[in-house]
Formats: sequence, structure tokens, C-alpha cells
Amino acid sequence: MTTPIVENTFTPTQQEIEDYAEYLGMDISTDTDLIYIAEEGVKAMTPEPWVIEETKDGVIQYRNKDTGEINLDHPLDAVYRRKY
Repeated sequence: MTTPIVENTFTPTQQEIEDYAEYLGMDISTDTDLIYIAEEGVKAMTPEPWVIEETKDGVIQYRNKDTGEINLDHPLDAVYRRKY
């Protein structure tokens, strides 16, 4: 059983942006001119047909409504990795 999560726009903290930048492979001390990519990525809404859900164990997952595929990574993470 999962619980749908309603996405809202939010302002991420600097730490959240830096954590995501490192997740993308950035070196936050030398890639300062590219941090905007991480900020854009951390704010990215889940694209259709994906929905974000939380499992009963508190795990955040993404489910494709059309195919049933489940992924733990945001569907756009690869896009932001390529952009970096």
C-alpha cells in the first residue's frame, strides 16, 4: 500500500541543493557556476505519467501510472546528470 504525495513548489535549503549537486556528481567547491542545475533539478516536478508515493515503510518512490514501473530515483535525475 502506498500513499500519494501531492507536490508543491518549495524553496530548497542550500544544503538540499548541495546534496543534490553531489548526487549528480558535482564538486560543490569547483562547480559553483553549475549549482543552478542542481537547484533546478531538486525543484523539478514529477512528469506525467509518473506519480510520487510513499510506502508504508516511509520509502519515497516514483510509479509510472501507465506501465506500473516503480523507481526510487526521480524520473528526471538522468536529465539533470546529462545537463551537468
